[in-house]
Amino acid sequence: NSINNENGGDSSNDNGGIHSLALQEEAHVGHMKAVVFLRPTDNNIGLLVRELSRPRFSEYHIYFSGILPPNLFQLLCENDPQDRVKQVQEFYADFLPINPDLVSLNCRNTLQMTSALYKRNILGLQSMLLANKRQPGTIRYQKSSRLAKQLAQ
Repeated sequence: NSINNENGGDSSNDNGGIHSLALQEEAHVGHMKAVVFLRPTDNNIGLLVRELSRPRFSEYHIYFSGILPPNLFQLLCENDPQDRVKQVQEFYADFLPINPDLVSLNCRNTLQMTSALYKRNILGLQSMLLANKRQPGTIRYQKSSRLAKQLAQ
């Protein structure tokens, strides 16, 4: 079975968290293992902590689409009293490849760059660079955009 948040839990486009969990809150499937793939956000960790407080699966294998901050990892560890989490891994896949030379972060409503959207762009770029094992020497950006300059630095 799979626990999947298609929108990654980003508050700018979240439709209620971990979707398959929300569909069957009362279902107990203790004989099954859960595979969880989600973006490492405060909201998603909160949903995972809530799930682990009353676990419905025999094991949880958790994969994050980017770097899991140490404080969120600590929170996750502290809230697994039954030791149901068997593995936690970072799998840098917080972007959508379109062509070999083009990716999308799949962000909507980007004309007004909010702080949440700015952070989402940083994390998406970071994930893309880590997945491709690249460290850019130069990042090009539009000269008139203060946020693009900040993002490039």
